[in-house]
Amino acid sequence: MPLVKRVKKKTLKLDCEWGSCQETFSRMEKFCEHVEAHLSAVNLDEDADGERTCLWRDCGFCSVEGSGELRRHVFFHCYHTKLKQMGQQVLDAQPEVGSCSIAHHNRNIIPELPDNFVCLWEECDQPPYENPEWFYRHVEMHGLTVDIPQGECEVPIRCGWKDCEATAKGRPKLREHLAQPHTGEAGGLSRLWRDVRKQHKVL
Repeated sequence: MPLVKRVKKKTLKLDCEWGSCQETFSRMEKFCEHVEAHLSAVNLDEDADGERTCLWRDCGFCSVEGSGELRRHVFFHCYHTKLKQMGQQVLDAQPEVGSCSIAHHNRNIIPELPDNFVCLWEECDQPPYENPEWFYRHVEMHGLTVDIPQGECEVPIRCGWKDCEATAKGRPKLREHLAQPHTGEAGGLSRLWRDVRKQHKVL
């Protein structure tokens, strides 16, 4: 069986699927800003009662908990769009793997998100995030800015996440640790890789 090749990072192609929108972006910042404009155009008055339907194509989600729930849900579509694009890049780089086996009409079904994304890094007073992309970037910054003691020997770096006693050998390992148990970000990416390998019988 063929080994999974390392995929060269390419420019993202982030397609907005809100209603009939056909806009495409290459940067997450611009993509999320654009999607937020769609949300602003919808009446998301916090005091207004009633259901709010997600207009992302092939989604069907209906929010009954208020505007925050719909905003969080739609911003996760932005993040999910990035994950799908990264997965497509893997498939494009390895044609022997085949195409994605997830049905087209299920491509935009995302998990329920009951709460905003909360950073639990010690002494971090950042308010919770509605947008997972900004949350993951914020947590990654903790890993990049943690103080590393100077000395001749390599000193393990302690994770600053609440109630976590883990240590890591160097910033890259700390960033990897933060992405797995604390944010779940790598979980999404690892599931993506695992599913591609499993569905296409690639080691």
